Formats: sequence, C-alpha cells, structure tokens
Amino acid sequence: MSRKSLLTFRRTVRTIAGFLIILAGLAGGTWLGWWLSFRGDIVEIIHDAKMSLPAWAWSALKYGLSLAFGVLFIFFFLILGILILGGGRRE
Repeated sequence: MSRKSLLTFRRTVRTIAGFLIILAGLAGGTWLGWWLSFRGDIVEIIHDAKMSLPAWAWSALKYGLSLAFGVLFIFFFLILGILILGGGRRE
C-alpha cells in the first residue's frame, strides 16, 4: 500500500468512527433523557442515597459539592474573561 492510500484509508476510518460516535451519543442521550423522564425517578434516587448516608456524611457531601460548584463557577468566569480579553488587539 502506498503512503497516500494509507492516509486516505486512515482518514476514511476516522470519519466513519467519528460519525458513529456522534450517532451513538445522540441515540444514548435521547434514550437517557427518555429514561430519566418516564422511568427513572431521579428525585427518588437522590433521596435513597441521602437516606443511606449518616447525617455527617450527607452534610459533608452537601457542603463539598456546593464548594466544588462555587469554585467551578469562579474558574468558568475567570477563563471566559481571559479568553475575551486575550482575543482583542491592543497596541
């Protein structure tokens, strides 16, 4: 096989694999959304998880997740600001 045909083959395989991954993501996301809407009761799942934990563990989880979300929120806006400011031309 020549180098050019090998590159063409690789590009074709990557293209097909990319489309299959996108289709699998769309189908999986649609199925997951349907399941969560009609079959899976996410509130009941969270409630069962909460009831299975001792009180201190639930408090630690609640505050830990709140802190993690707050830090993520700050970093999102920090990076967004850096991207906006870095995109302009200054002299």
